[in-house]
Amino acid sequence: MKNKYLAIDIGTSRIKAAIIDDGLNIISINTVDTEMIIPKADFAEMDFEDILKRLIECVSIFKDELKEIQGIGLSVLCPGLVALDRMGIPLRNAIIHLDRRSRKQSLFALNIIGEQKFLSLAGNLPYPGGISLSSILWIKENESPVYKKTYKFGHTNTYLVKKLTGNFGMDPTNASLTGLYKTVDLSGWAEEIINGLKLDRNLLPDIQKSQHIAGNVNKEISSLMGIKSGVPVAMGAADTACAVLGAGLINDGDILNTTGTVEALTLTLDRPYIDKKLILRAHPLFGKWLSMYIIGAGGISIEWGRKMFFQEMEKKYFYEKYLADLLSSADLKINEKFQPYLCGDRLSMAQGKGSFSGLSLNSTRDDMILAIILGVIVPINKAVKNFKNITKTSDTIHYTGQGNSFLYEIKKKMFSGYTLEEINSNSALIGAAKLIRMGLENNSNT
Repeated sequence: MKNKYLAIDIGTSRIKAAIIDDGLNIISINTVDTEMIIPKADFAEMDFEDILKRLIECVSIFKDELKEIQGIGLSVLCPGLVALDRMGIPLRNAIIHLDRRSRKQSLFALNIIGEQKFLSLAGNLPYPGGISLSSILWIKENESPVYKKTYKFGHTNTYLVKKLTGNFGMDPTNASLTGLYKTVDLSGWAEEIINGLKLDRNLLPDIQKSQHIAGNVNKEISSLMGIKSGVPVAMGAADTACAVLGAGLINDGDILNTTGTVEALTLTLDRPYIDKKLILRAHPLFGKWLSMYIIGAGGISIEWGRKMFFQEMEKKYFYEKYLADLLSSADLKINEKFQPYLCGDRLSMAQGKGSFSGLSLNSTRDDMILAIILGVIVPINKAVKNFKNITKTSDTIHYTGQGNSFLYEIKKKMFSGYTLEEINSNSALIGAAKLIRMGLENNSNT
């Protein structure tokens, strides 16, 4: 009998879970929507206790299949900064990657540590929300009781692994987006930054490789999920990083474009490349890196446009029929322009806002939604060209995500000189399955 794994993908808008076999074939799959909380402008949070409940609901469909799994792999949204007590209970909602409340704290950290040291150690500047250091400092300054009660600050997989196994941890792909990890040489927490900002190193979990077996399913989760107690759980990785692994993009110069809540372009590297206009992240395969260009409000901008201008149109029809027809015949040279910063700018200290320009009395809602789409894709196209300055890139752009079914033709026009190759839309789940399979293989060889 083939081994079977439970792969879990926690996203900003949905949870996916699948039973996957040794050959990385998906046997069963289920999806449950999640809910983002926006209490005020520039705030973006998620209730991780609610996420756990929805995860339990999501996997419940598998029933007896759960009793046959040999391990669990995790793919998670990142950052999802969560303050946990000793029992792993969140002391507040998680602050996620779309949050921009902490610009003051980002500037403070940058002033104390300095741009050069941040880049030489962490490989990234402490951008508000997108690098979770700024969110830790915001909690310290604005929610002192929470900060004082915190036993560990972690990311999404820190919380899930604690719930599943009772153990704390974080992997390098997540640690890379804390601003406190030595992403440039993958050598652990950056004590110079931690001490410089007067943070407590003990508040950070130990770093474990993404495929590391972080622990085994405990009795509580066993009874809640129907999974056998003792099943191994891999530490897991961030969702985009898992998608890269799931797609088999492990060679220097490989490119992945993903469209979801966030629009991301990712370049696999054999050596780190430091640029403050790009995100540097560890690859799930330790010893490799990812260079990322990110638009925080990617697919979510298109969804915002749908809600604003097409309220009478059924959602399914909008995405599957209306957009497909519009984009197949659209003139890309339009006067209307859109700045895609509805959630601020993940790669800037100065936080821009979403805006339209070039409007006239002749502008239609077709023009508005096309402007939104181009506002997201044009910067990605520029980033593709800039990647050529980093390394010899592949002539293929692999792409996946919720939006690619209707964006294919327009991306094909924009990404001239490249072949677009669609990959499995569940590549993050496949990457999570690869991690647990690798972890179990490593354990059997030691």
